[in-house]
Amino acid sequence: MPFYDFTLGQLSGPTSFKRFHVDASDLESAIREATTWAKHTRRHSGRPNDMSDWPLVILAGEGSSDLRPGTMLFELKDVLPD
Repeated sequence: MPFYDFTLGQLSGPTSFKRFHVDASDLESAIREATTWAKHTRRHSGRPNDMSDWPLVILAGEGSSDLRPGTMLFELKDVLPD
């Protein structure tokens, strides 16, 4: 099973959140997991009035069989909380 790393960043400030070594059966599953995690993280970040873009990036994680760790696999320009 491939591993994925997620990064959620705040473009207007120094805040960034990371989640490493997520198991997912494929990239589609990783995108669903990352989006859920990112929405939850942004909602609970303590900055409810921040309307800047928070991009989400999914990278190949350490131990991925086919790709070099750190290879970008997916990017979402902004994650808005539910």
